[in-house]
Amino acid sequence: MNRKTPVEFINVIINWYSRCTYCVRVGMVLSPKCRSVCGVYVKVGVPSPLLFAVYVSDIIVQLQAKRFGCCIGDLYLGCVM
Repeated sequence: MNRKTPVEFINVIINWYSRCTYCVRVGMVLSPKCRSVCGVYVKVGVPSPLLFAVYVSDIIVQLQAKRFGCCIGDLYLGCVM
């Protein structure tokens, strides 16, 4: 929201990620579908790397502002990704 992202786009992303399901295959047998309630969703989705980068960029900025993590002199290395 701080990035002036349209609410409609945010709602689409929330809707998309909140409907994720998974199943487990052992050999040739598939489990019933289960709804994902936490964790990394849609790891292979096209927008996933971009959404992850947007999410962690704010965390990195906050860590750097508070000087948490690894610093070598004035060089901040606190969050290497």
